[in-house]
Order: sequence, then C-alpha cells, then structure tokens
Amino acid sequence: MYTVVRIKRDEFKRLVASALDDYLRQLYEYNNVAKKFSVYLKPVHIVTKRGSRIYIYIAKYWYRLEKSNGKLKWIYIGTSKPQIQGLPEPPPPLIDKIPIEMDGEYVDVDDTIYEALNRISKSKILDKEDGAH
Repeated sequence: MYTVVRIKRDEFKRLVASALDDYLRQLYEYNNVAKKFSVYLKPVHIVTKRGSRIYIYIAKYWYRLEKSNGKLKWIYIGTSKPQIQGLPEPPPPLIDKIPIEMDGEYVDVDDTIYEALNRISKSKILDKEDGAH
C-alpha cells in the first residue's frame, strides 16, 4: 500500500519539469545521434485511462522514422532498444513512469514518486549552487 500526496496541478508541472529538464536535454541530444540510424526514442508519452488516471512514461517507446511522399512517418517498433550496429545506449532515465490521478486543480501522486521527483529536483538545484552546471 502506498500513501498519496495531493498537490496543486501547477506545482506538479513545475516539479516534473524541474526534475526532468536535464535528462530530456540529454535525450534530445541522443535522438540527434539516433536519427542517423532512422530511429527515435520518444521522450515523453502520456496515457489517460478512465478520464482522470494518467500515466507519464519517460523514454520508453521506440519508433522507426521513414520518409513517405515527402512526409516523415513514425512507425512504432517497441519498448526495447533496437539491435542496430553502432547505435549507442540512450541515457538511462532517473524515473521512467509517473502514475497520477487528476482531481480538478489537484494531482494525486504516490508518495515515493513525489519524493523521487523532489530529490532529483533538489539535487539539481544544489549542483547549480555548487557551480557544477
């Protein structure tokens, strides 16, 4: 059993953005390399179930990129890194799934996920204060 933390939607958005900012930047750089192999690792994928239950997946789904009639098509290829010679490993996500429940202007999130997001966010702030960035 887990404990739920209820926070305002805007605070949750800021927390997630702060916690994932550096990682997503690394992932965008990785995708610049991966596109040379015609593949793409989707940075964030959001799934909604029953209207208020939301799952946020980080760096989970792989796509093959194909050009067709001058347009770029994304073709889903799975959740495992494709076995392509020379394709480097992607940066590992610090957190890979964030399940939440929406309730009006509030978000209910598992306390362990909330604490993990806080730790990641605070460690980045401390790194910046120490001049590590």
